[in-house]
Amino acid sequence: GLTASPQPVKAGKPFTLDVSGSQVAPGVTGGIASVQVEVLREGEVVDTVNMTAPNFVNNAFVIEKGGPHTVRAVVTDEAGQVSSNVCQADLDVQGGPPIFFGGYFGKERLVHDHPVATPADGSIGIPATICAPHMGIAAGFQPKIGENAEAELAVGYKINFEDGAHSSLFADAAANYLLGCGFIGGGLTFWDIFEDDTRFVGLLLQAGFDLSDDGKWQLVGQARAPFSEFDDLDNNYQFWGGIRFRPNSWK
Repeated sequence: GLTASPQPVKAGKPFTLDVSGSQVAPGVTGGIASVQVEVLREGEVVDTVNMTAPNFVNNAFVIEKGGPHTVRAVVTDEAGQVSSNVCQADLDVQGGPPIFFGGYFGKERLVHDHPVATPADGSIGIPATICAPHMGIAAGFQPKIGENAEAELAVGYKINFEDGAHSSLFADAAANYLLGCGFIGGGLTFWDIFEDDTRFVGLLLQAGFDLSDDGKWQLVGQARAPFSEFDDLDNNYQFWGGIRFRPNSWK
């Protein structure tokens, strides 16, 4: 037999897998030599563990992703015969919420719609293009919308190093195509939410590269541009790069 405890099994957390109840077929002399345990997700084998006599209890078994999984065990006896009766158990593995936290550093260049300077003679100034380094922090949610795709919703705060008055909140909504080592994606951004002279809705393009095997740490780059200024992208853009941490990510 095959049992898993405690239930429910949680993604990325060790649990006990016990196949010590397995027995050789009637009439076969000797005992069990080894057990091969396979973990299947959506019908595909994603992990294999071999257990040899007499250790048929694994207290540190880990399934790395949430969702439905099947664990099956194939027994080989001391005579080298492989069991034709496969033991298996279906597990609904609980995963943590697909959240992330990010920190970024970069540059923006935007035309301020309101006059930003007034000459000494008192005449009205003209809008100016301001180029400034800035940093930001963000938190987001990335639910899967397909085997190789995820949605992304994020909110963050930008700190403008040249003009603290233009530090502000931003929000993003995007879809990402998942690659073996990262992602590429795009969507909408709502930039400078509380700044009426640089507030815009625009295009967001982004890409990320996994820095760790489990995908928890990523190097991410983003670029933004307002829809209303596509004819003047030389003076209206934003880009930055940084690090994301995804505490519940497992590949």
